[in-house]
Amino acid sequence: FVERQAPRNTVLEQDPAAGEADEDCSFLGLFCSKPKVNLTISGGPGSGTVPGVSGLSQEEATERLEAAGFEVAVNRVNSAGVEEGLVVNSEPSGGSTATNGSTVTINVSRGPKLVKVPVLVGAQRDVAVERIRGRGLEPSVSEEESAQPAGKVISQSPDAGEQVDPGSTVSIVVSSGEAES
Repeated sequence: FVERQAPRNTVLEQDPAAGEADEDCSFLGLFCSKPKVNLTISGGPGSGTVPGVSGLSQEEATERLEAAGFEVAVNRVNSAGVEEGLVVNSEPSGGSTATNGSTVTINVSRGPKLVKVPVLVGAQRDVAVERIRGRGLEPSVSEEESAQPAGKVISQSPDAGEQVDPGSTVSIVVSSGEAES
């Protein structure tokens, strides 16, 4: 008889029970030639293999881990490579051995970390392109005649302060100066 939650070497059962005499002994046990007590000792919670749950939904991963005898903790992480709501990995990882009843933490994707679009209007073309690339975004540059000095950014899309996915395109329109008459 092994009880999952009982620590290793814990007495789970005793026969005869405490305060009872062995049938082969006298009333007070003073004349026992071979007293016997049978003990059932816990082997501890034991261990099991952590199932692989990467790529599963949080719900599916939780069900698999609980069915394997583990507790589950959830941690949310940003991940550009794993869709939002799916498990990125677990700690301990799938395939490793862990104590039954111990906690396995699953890291669930929040999707990629969003990037804030910088203020670009009014900046010079080269400065604006550098700011865009510095945030992990892709610049798209076009020119338009304007009363603004040549090389100055006159509009941008998306607007400054908007949150976008890494690698998104930010379009800027740069003044080519005034048209000659």
